[in-house]
Amino acid sequence: MAALEDMEALASQLAKELSEASPDGKPNEQTAMLLQRIGDEVKWSYALSETKGGKALLLAMRAYGTAVCRAGDKAHTAAYMRVANPIQEQIQADHIRTVAQRWSVLAKGGAAEEVDVPSSTADNAVPEEKPREVLSYSAWNERTKKWIAALNDAKNAPVVEVGPDGTFVGGDLGTSKGDEDEFEAEVSGAKPGVWLMSLESADQQAADEAADDEDDLNRPKLLRFVWTGEGQVDYDALPSRADVRVPPPSEPDAEWETVGSFSVDSGMVCLFSKAALDALLATGPPEEREAMLESFIDDDHEGHVFVPSGMLISGNDGAYDIWGRYDGEGNLVELKVQESYF
Repeated sequence: MAALEDMEALASQLAKELSEASPDGKPNEQTAMLLQRIGDEVKWSYALSETKGGKALLLAMRAYGTAVCRAGDKAHTAAYMRVANPIQEQIQADHIRTVAQRWSVLAKGGAAEEVDVPSSTADNAVPEEKPREVLSYSAWNERTKKWIAALNDAKNAPVVEVGPDGTFVGGDLGTSKGDEDEFEAEVSGAKPGVWLMSLESADQQAADEAADDEDDLNRPKLLRFVWTGEGQVDYDALPSRADVRVPPPSEPDAEWETVGSFSVDSGMVCLFSKAALDALLATGPPEEREAMLESFIDDDHEGHVFVPSGMLISGNDGAYDIWGRYDGEGNLVELKVQESYF
């Protein structure tokens, strides 16, 4: 559990960084407001830390970071990222290990185990990392194909788990699957928990014009993700569609905002929860990253668009935009991906 003085030290360091980032070396009105907010969130996170540990600290940091980034102040954003990134990365690594351990147990036919997530790098005691079981590629592929089939079964809800980092990654799978490749788009600030996925037709009139009345397979599609609640995803025991309800929006009049973009040259459009994808790949041979990502491709043309960690479709080449909507607390709770000319 992170100590109160550790959180206060973080707030103090952020205050110093933000003050130095101001043109005159003094906090302006916007900075003062943000500093007041982090002070409140430090107390809030400490109050929760007895039950949620480092996750509470991360939630506070992420809420504050969202406010800074959305304010559009590059100097303040850079200052925040310099301080917060190391702690966020460690907590995210802890989360990935936790999910990977849970999936390894499930792969062997056992029951999911509860694994304590270390609170943060601010803790005095550094927990000993448990060895991670890595499946052979054939075993990994067999398990993943089973999960893909379950996700695309009409009776199951196609859901994905977003980790405490609140990050999605996406782009052209064909140019992102190599060992040294990276996804072109990264979207942060998403609300952790369980998200429901769906594939919809884009604006029908525009889609008809773009496809020139060709087969529906060539018509532009829209990838949609919406937050449904807290929790974890077990691909061996997916909820039914009837059991997954999307809560009413806290900000019903919130407008869609562009939160990312990417280009596609191979026709493979994807968007994944970064934590879920990292955890999935961590249970397979690291040298088989490209093969593991290629296993997501629906070579048998069975209409499989949902995969463990996100969505992958065969779409048109060109530019794509990622749009998002925020709740009243500044969390992304809806995402959609579509061709940028709509």
